[in-house]
Amino acid sequence: MPIGTDAIRGVLKLDGFVEGKYFTSWQDFVQSIPNLFSVEVPNNITNVTIGSTEPSSSERTNMWFKENASGSPIGIFVYSGGAWKQFLPVPQEIHLVYGDSRTPPAGYTVVTDSPAFTPAQISEMQKIWSARMAMDLIQRRNARTSLAENQ
Repeated sequence: MPIGTDAIRGVLKLDGFVEGKYFTSWQDFVQSIPNLFSVEVPNNITNVTIGSTEPSSSERTNMWFKENASGSPIGIFVYSGGAWKQFLPVPQEIHLVYGDSRTPPAGYTVVTDSPAFTPAQISEMQKIWSARMAMDLIQRRNARTSLAENQ
């Protein structure tokens, strides 16, 4: 994917890796992601504010990388329409996660339990997800077949 000339590149760092660490479930892995990685933003960037307190009025043209009191990221905010608005991660964004939906990780909601969707919308999403899972299974089978043929 091409990157425009106005792009800001940061360095993705693996910070919280522990040698010999094994994840006991996909929920364990998903919950560990924020503690495993960080992005180091170059110090010559002038239009970014990082912190837990709301930026001053002179910083309203900045992007705000909001953190909680412990320094963990909450999201990226922009000032628009008289208020700071979160745009990443997208509030109420839907993530397709494979696994057992009977025990979702803390902070996640199963779509069928969400009052934000109508039964028709839920049904349509389930059809899309079923098709995607089927395509993933076909791609995995084809990759295994191709690998076996090349050995």
